[in-house]
Amino acid sequence: MALKLLIQLSKKIPGSTDYSSVQASCSIEGELASGQDPIAESSRLYGQAEAAVDRQLGLTPATTTPAPRSTSLATSSASQPYARSGRRQTTAVTPAQLRLIGQLLRDTRTDPAAVLQHFGVPALDQLACKDASALIDDLKSRAGSPGGRS
Repeated sequence: MALKLLIQLSKKIPGSTDYSSVQASCSIEGELASGQDPIAESSRLYGQAEAAVDRQLGLTPATTTPAPRSTSLATSSASQPYARSGRRQTTAVTPAQLRLIGQLLRDTRTDPAAVLQHFGVPALDQLACKDASALIDDLKSRAGSPGGRS
């Protein structure tokens, strides 16, 4: 009996303008020969698919290990696992994110100084885009729940 192997990979990264993104996908399908290790072959094919997608998006693997993701103010945000040109770079907070954060801070009566201390930045405009996104999610959950104002 032939064993069919299907590898699918899709990545989406932030685009160059607010609320935009760029996506690339790759699918590889084939049959394994008798006695061929399916785990080793799937790892090899996945690596090829990932390299193809990263090439399309202009990404290269970073040399650091990504941190676990978090969206709460109680824990820190994850770093970007891939960066352009082989260097680790963080995307800066967008003007739209700053406006929304300001409004949500007012709506939830959250102390901006506590936010700055949590993220270790001197000003809100120094937040990384991913940290800003996590902050927005956290503040929205507070604003949407009864008694969520602090």
